[in-house]
Amino acid sequence: MKIIKTEKYAQMQNALNGKSKQSAKGYLYKLVSPYTKGIYSDTYWQPIQAIWKSFTENGIDWELSAPSQYFKDEKGNPIRKEWYFKITFLNNRQRPNEIHGTVTAAGAGSVQQPLDRYDVTVVMF
Repeated sequence: MKIIKTEKYAQMQNALNGKSKQSAKGYLYKLVSPYTKGIYSDTYWQPIQAIWKSFTENGIDWELSAPSQYFKDEKGNPIRKEWYFKITFLNNRQRPNEIHGTVTAAGAGSVQQPLDRYDVTVVMF
């Protein structure tokens, strides 16, 4: 699923262009850092939506690379949800490069409703 950029963001230069992959990941981790602290308890996945908005507002060329997925315990209760994304940019050698990542909302709620409360982690490779 490709994210369609609005005209407002179409003129923006990709903030990662010219960076090494390691430097680009460092930049991205700083962008998502505010959303990986604390416990959330909403039904709209607000910190995840904020991560996507942050990418877009900073000129990052990103897309969801696979459908989000729930993981369940042995009783069938959802215990976490994951989103998969891909970011493309021109590295410091002016070659196309990609960063893949996973955003995970892990249940921190009750045994009966683990996702009533959740924390967020982001891993990029």
